[in-house]
Amino acid sequence: MNPKVAERIDGIEHPLPDGERVRWQGRPRAALLAVHAFHVRAVLVYFLVIVALWSVRYAGELAKAQWITMFTAQLALAGIVVVAIYLLSWLVARTSVYAITDRRVVVHTGIAFPMTINVPLKVIESAALKRFRDGSGEIALTLEAGDRVAFLALWPHARPRHFKVPQPLLRALPKSEEVGQILQQAVHEFAEREGLPLPSSNVDIDATPRSALAHDPAVV
Repeated sequence: MNPKVAERIDGIEHPLPDGERVRWQGRPRAALLAVHAFHVRAVLVYFLVIVALWSVRYAGELAKAQWITMFTAQLALAGIVVVAIYLLSWLVARTSVYAITDRRVVVHTGIAFPMTINVPLKVIESAALKRFRDGSGEIALTLEAGDRVAFLALWPHARPRHFKVPQPLLRALPKSEEVGQILQQAVHEFAEREGLPLPSSNVDIDATPRSALAHDPAVV
């Protein structure tokens, strides 16, 4: 009889403890990170506005050849910044792994210095799903008081502007609602096994502080 093989999460050297099972694992998508985490659209618009204003301001003051040279240089600079954002997004996506097991949520991250952040299901007070118009989404985890992870350790997998009480954020998920349902089910089953108060079936986060998933009505 062959012994059971311990389950593993991609990118993590050590296997999971005996009996722990992976419910879902995946990576953030690079293109979605560029748009929603690093705001490449806003950066591109900013540069285009600056270049347009400069072009109008100096159109009649510089020689044509000089104007074209400087105009081209500014467009090239904008292009370099945009390419750098996409490169950073690709590196983050390539070196990041999210996983949901029947005991925890795992965030493995780090381009130069990899680290693994474990969030036990028992300390997840609530989770909120935010959907975007492109069909993707992200899931923010609110931890119980006294349980927190440093914002810098989480970044860029941290909810923006929540510095005092950082919230782990599963970013750039193409099928965010599916991942949310898996998380919800994992928390429900964990609560049943451990004899914890069962989350309500209501997905309103304010009404159910131990709900595993709250749908944010705002689609941005």
